[in-house]
Amino acid sequence: MVHALRHEPFRTLYLAVELAVTVFIRLPTWLILFIPKSGRPRPTWTYQQSIMLQVMRLSTALSSIAARAGRNPKFPDHHAIVQDKGVKGIWIPPSPDLVVGQVKQWADQGNIKSITIPGYWYDKQGHDLPVGTPARPGEKVVYLLHGGAFIAGTASPVGAWGSLTTRLTATHPSIQRGFNVEYRRTTGPPEGLANPFPTALIDVLAGYAYLINDVGFKAEDIITVGDSAGANLALALTRYLLETRADPAFSGLPIPAPPVANILLSPWVDIGNSHDGEHSSERKFLNTDYLTDPNGDVFVYARENYCKLLGWPEGANTSRFISPASKNPNAEPASFKSFPPAFITYGDVEILYDQIQTLEKRIIADQGAENVEIYVAKDACHDILVAPFWEPEYTRCFDAIEKWLGRILPGPPA
Repeated sequence: MVHALRHEPFRTLYLAVELAVTVFIRLPTWLILFIPKSGRPRPTWTYQQSIMLQVMRLSTALSSIAARAGRNPKFPDHHAIVQDKGVKGIWIPPSPDLVVGQVKQWADQGNIKSITIPGYWYDKQGHDLPVGTPARPGEKVVYLLHGGAFIAGTASPVGAWGSLTTRLTATHPSIQRGFNVEYRRTTGPPEGLANPFPTALIDVLAGYAYLINDVGFKAEDIITVGDSAGANLALALTRYLLETRADPAFSGLPIPAPPVANILLSPWVDIGNSHDGEHSSERKFLNTDYLTDPNGDVFVYARENYCKLLGWPEGANTSRFISPASKNPNAEPASFKSFPPAFITYGDVEILYDQIQTLEKRIIADQGAENVEIYVAKDACHDILVAPFWEPEYTRCFDAIEKWLGRILPGPPA
């Protein structure tokens, strides 16, 4: 059972034991094992990369340790804004009028409402804009949707995604700041079931509406960046906006246009099992990724509870919103026609490699290769843009994003 040791004092005792084992047994073993290149997960990896991958594997929300200990109850979530020096948090107003159609039906089924949630602003280095400063003409903004398998991660500066947002603001002169939304995270038994899909989609829709209606950005000024599960949400948001705007039943609603671009970082786009198999990347690259086995307890916990209203595994295998790269023969058509230009990056030894390749082929087929930029990080694991030590691919990937944005966006605002 997942989170079996979540209660105190068992949680603290368990974490203390794991820390001791790591410091006195695991770490010394890694330090010796990875001295020769032949002992590393990939001989091309540096000594630091080899060790840090093991550390990340133990410390993520999908690790075997997290599977037993559960989430940190003090970790930031949607209930409060982090209060600290320099933190630029705001409350995002709900947008219930924008939740319609099939998404509203699912929301009603799960008694899910659009609520007030936190959001966090991040300035480009050297800038210090007041929270919610009205958008300047021509100004672009990064709208970042964090990862964490829908059960972890945070938009606040406590997580890795704040620094990622700041770094992304440097990729084009017209970008002065970024905005992260603290969408509600999913939980399930042995804790109470809460916030399955479409909760997170409803929250990122509210954040998108805030940028347009409250701050004054146009849709053509918003660059949506999704990281792993956040990339899943970026695609779901775009799909929802396009489908709803095209539906005559909702022609009178102020549904915003989709963003000017989507940047997808190691997107998790098949939450079902259609890419699983003996020779799949999910099996083949388990030793070269910090993500754990998708069929392990905590990964299944995340997948099953996020998909609860649509059914597990049926909904996960067939929904165009949840698994747009699904190869299941019963999957809903997941067209990418009319989607904005996309930048997709991923590592060639990460467990999501196969499903991202499927996504890549489908987007290119629907949009044309000229509207899709692909950067495959050689010998890299999942989502290296939250791992600054993963050089030189870390810098090369940001350089590729900068070059791509330079092609599709105009110059800086006047």
